[in-house]
Amino acid sequence: DVALAQEGQYFVVQRRDGTQLYTRDGQFYRNDQGQISTGTGEVVLGADLTPITFREEPRDIKIRQDGTILVNEAEIGRLLVVAPTRDQLQGFPRVAGPLFPVDNAEVRQGFLESSNVSIISEMVALVEANRSFGFEQKVVSAHDQMLQKAANDLGRLQ
Repeated sequence: DVALAQEGQYFVVQRRDGTQLYTRDGQFYRNDQGQISTGTGEVVLGADLTPITFREEPRDIKIRQDGTILVNEAEIGRLLVVAPTRDQLQGFPRVAGPLFPVDNAEVRQGFLESSNVSIISEMVALVEANRSFGFEQKVVSAHDQMLQKAANDLGRLQ
């Protein structure tokens, strides 16, 4: 498990068809080919744009702050961390164009980035908004009925 400390930076992963994607999800696994991969099967690319592969059975894995991966004290690669432009971020998940490597990436081993949304808080806010809407709807309906009654009563007086 690794996390990126800075906003706007992403790991680069690759699908089986060669499509490169950006992700901030640092929950990585070792696949059957000995490569570092995501939970959905994309391989994690190293700074040399090739999949990072374990050469031997990993007993001790360390990831330095710059993204360098050490397995049994031997360096096997460095995580490719990029800072895409706004244009590249449009149209997720597919990424086209050149990649912009980040020299000052800060990778933290043992951390995971999680959602910044609380489902419970959002559901409570949704229920409150729904109640407020219902109340406002009743106020508008009552106002409409008062106007209708006033128009009918004024019509009878003449």
